[in-house]
Amino acid sequence: MRMLRHMLGLAALLAGIPVTPALTAEAWNIPHETATILRGRVVDALCHLKGHCTPDCGGGKRQLGLTLADGTFRLVAKSNIDFAGSVRDLIGYCGREIEADGLLI
Repeated sequence: MRMLRHMLGLAALLAGIPVTPALTAEAWNIPHETATILRGRVVDALCHLKGHCTPDCGGGKRQLGLTLADGTFRLVAKSNIDFAGSVRDLIGYCGREIEADGLLI
């Protein structure tokens, strides 16, 4: 999990949980951004939102997100050019609980 935490350092995470100190996320200087840590299960976003599910979270061809313990779904985005950049980092964790840090936008 520690490795995943570093890989997602530039991820923009659309979520809302308290901020903790030891973050590796780098600021993008977007108004109102907040560094945060998310703990949740990696899921296929389309499967979660629409019920259109495929094995292994779409095999790396679909956007991924996190389902938090309270049931909240957060889409994970990485890179200010290709917001699907997090798929490479997360696909190996499909269906598993992770901890990731990033920016609440």
